[in-house]
Amino acid sequence: MRRHIYLSLLFALMPCIALCQSWEILYQEDNIVKLVGGDCNENGNYIVGRIIKGHEYNGTYAYAMFVNNDGSYEHESFVLEGGQCMFECAICLDNGNLFVAGKKSSQYSSDVFDTLWVAVISQELEIVEEHTYPVEDKYLSWDRLCLTKGNNGELLLACNASWQGIYGTRTDDVICRFDANGNMIERRYYEMPTNIGSGIPSDITIIPESDNIMLLGKGFYGPGVQTMAFFDENLDLISYKTLFTGLKVSNWLHSKHWLNNNQFLMSAMFYDIENLDEQEFAAVFKCDIAANFYDTLIYNRYDTCDYTAQFCSLLYVNDSTIFLPTFNETAGMDSIPNDAVICLIDNDLNLLGTKRIQYDDVYFRILHCQKTNDGGGLFYGYYLQDRTSMVHVLKLTRDEFEVPYSIIENSGGENHNSVFPNPVADVLNIMVENVENQSITLSISNVNGLKMLERKMSLSQPSTIRLDVSSFEKGVYVYQILDGKKSFCGKFIKE
Repeated sequence: MRRHIYLSLLFALMPCIALCQSWEILYQEDNIVKLVGGDCNENGNYIVGRIIKGHEYNGTYAYAMFVNNDGSYEHESFVLEGGQCMFECAICLDNGNLFVAGKKSSQYSSDVFDTLWVAVISQELEIVEEHTYPVEDKYLSWDRLCLTKGNNGELLLACNASWQGIYGTRTDDVICRFDANGNMIERRYYEMPTNIGSGIPSDITIIPESDNIMLLGKGFYGPGVQTMAFFDENLDLISYKTLFTGLKVSNWLHSKHWLNNNQFLMSAMFYDIENLDEQEFAAVFKCDIAANFYDTLIYNRYDTCDYTAQFCSLLYVNDSTIFLPTFNETAGMDSIPNDAVICLIDNDLNLLGTKRIQYDDVYFRILHCQKTNDGGGLFYGYYLQDRTSMVHVLKLTRDEFEVPYSIIENSGGENHNSVFPNPVADVLNIMVENVENQSITLSISNVNGLKMLERKMSLSQPSTIRLDVSSFEKGVYVYQILDGKKSFCGKFIKE
């Protein structure tokens, strides 16, 4: 069950029902609110971002929420007199407070943020400690920030700093080390290797069983080329490797889920430059620190472009519960409805199910996701309806995604690759025979190419796969079975 909370800022907050597992916070704001980061403690979830004053982007100020486990919440804005400020990324500390990193500027109506701002925020949304760090000489502005926690309790912040070169504006990567109070311990600048290269960090993480750091992003190899760069505990650059040969990839790479001290899962939004239409896709890759790829789950939508959440798009809860939020970009036309699809996958890149989020006359762009204490996920970004901004936080649980299945070994009689009943209301039976490998991949998509599930499974021959499709919307679906050498496909109708 999903609970909707529609509130105006002029009214008192209504109490929430603690028994609800899924809920939705939705209330109107006079300005555009972009929620871009956060983390959780045992009592609930912090969410941070910025408010853009008006629709002409004439200044911003920082914004924070604390959402209790039952869905009730408090929110606060932080206005900088004579300038603008924003929060961009955050990590919860051991004492339950939030370490948050953002930027400040002494100017309105400018995208130049010349001061790095770090603060510690309490659950009551009060700043208990803060520090500011201006850019050093030569540099003009701070840009993209991403954050991780080190092995010894310190915080590591990756960002970039822009400067004016002979070929235009360039950016260099920066890694900063802080203690839990926001005091900067160390700061290192890394100049990009070409005259036109720009560093754009996307995610930073600590390699397990090591003090070494991995940084995903662009810049170390050349303009627009994705790399994974490695640094030692002293922030010295060890090496870097290029990624995605033959694919042009956005800077939305995310990975904090390690399978071991060598392999990890990484999400990305990319498109194949060999395709004439340059179709964009959301994808998850299983790879290692040598840039070898072992498995890939590509989430295709043939009718529209797919985008992953920009600031965090891979939410690990446990080995069988990993969320991947995607949404449809509408070429900047924010008054056009734009649905989002949340995917549920596991460690083996099985697509266990999907959840479509769709509203009439609404533009919902997911920018970040984070786990909740009961094994669910929060998904948020910004929401526009008729040029009106809404604060939008959606909580979903795993139970809303998974499509249960079982495999039954057939005995006797002649079998054919077929489905029944067709049309189907609840349980679909897919009879399988004549496969050459016992390990197969089953995928189901709707007629627009939206992949509903994809699972690797082992079966004997012949067998019947039983799928619970009761949660599917009514319509026509295509199933496909791959056994490594052969492909079987067909259609069924969900009534």
